[in-house]
Amino acid sequence: MFTEAQNFHRFAWTVSQTDGYATEIESFLEAVLVTAKSRIRRVPKGAIFFRAQRGYELWTDDEDEITVADAFGPVRMKPRRDNADPGRVNRKDVPCLYVATDRNPAMAEVRPWRGAYVTLAQFKLSKDCVLIDCSVDRRTTLDMMFSDIEITPELREQGVWGDIGAAFSKPLTRDDSLDQYLATQVLADRFKTAGYDGVAYKSALGEGKNIALFDLDAADPINGTLYEAESVSYEFQQKNNTYFIPKHYPDLASSMGLETSEAEAEVPHSAHVDRYLPMESEGGDEPVE
Repeated sequence: MFTEAQNFHRFAWTVSQTDGYATEIESFLEAVLVTAKSRIRRVPKGAIFFRAQRGYELWTDDEDEITVADAFGPVRMKPRRDNADPGRVNRKDVPCLYVATDRNPAMAEVRPWRGAYVTLAQFKLSKDCVLIDCSVDRRTTLDMMFSDIEITPELREQGVWGDIGAAFSKPLTRDDSLDQYLATQVLADRFKTAGYDGVAYKSALGEGKNIALFDLDAADPINGTLYEAESVSYEFQQKNNTYFIPKHYPDLASSMGLETSEAEAEVPHSAHVDRYLPMESEGGDEPVE
C-alpha cells in the first residue's frame, strides 16, 4: 500500500503546505487505515492507567488550622472541554485524554524539575476501547536505508509505521513549532473518524506506553496522590562528529592543511572520525583522522 519508504516524511511535509496535495494526503491516509488493521489493540473496560499534572492544591485542616499541599481533585485531573492547547494528538480546543500505562513515564511527561510537586491519578476505563497501537514497529525507514536488506513491501510498511510511531513518541516543548503537530493530528483525526477510540504510542521518557483517548469520558479518575520530584536525570550519547573553529585549534588545523590566518579559520569545520570523541578544548581529545 505504501509506494516508497519515505511516505510518512513526505506526508508530514505536505500537510504543512497550504496549497494542493489533497490527493496525495488522502492516498497516504487510506494506506494507513488499511495497514492499521494489524495494529489494533482492544483494551477492556476497567483497565487502569495513570495521568499526571504538575502542581497541587492547598488543603486546610479546620481543626488544627494547618494548611498543607495536597493532590489535585478529580475535576482538575481531567482536561477542560472548552479550552485545550494543541497537542501531539489533539487540535486546539478539541481535547483528548492523555494517560499512560506506567506511573513514572506519566509523571515524567509533565517535565517536573527537582522539588516540583506532581499530582498522579489512576484512571479506570469506563468502556471497552479499540486503539491503534503505533508502538508495534520499532525500525524506521532511516534504519532500513542504512542497512543492506532488500526493502520489500512488508518491510516498507513496517518502516513507515516505525516513522509514525516515532512521530507520536517524539517529545515536544512549547518552544517547538506547532506545525510539528500537524502530521500526527491529521492521523489521529482519521483514526477518530474511522471509529477508533484512541492511539497508543511508546513513551520517550520511560518504559510503557502513552495513550490518547478521543472521548474524555472513556476513563475516570479513581484516586489521586501528591508526589515530589526528588531528582531529574539525563543520559546523552553523541550522534555525529564534533565540529570545531580552526583558529581555536591551530595544531589540528595545521595538520589538516587549514590556514588559521585566513577567513576560513572562522568557519566551522568537521574532521573525519573513526569514533565519536568529545572536543571541549585544545588539550582534550581530538577527532581521529
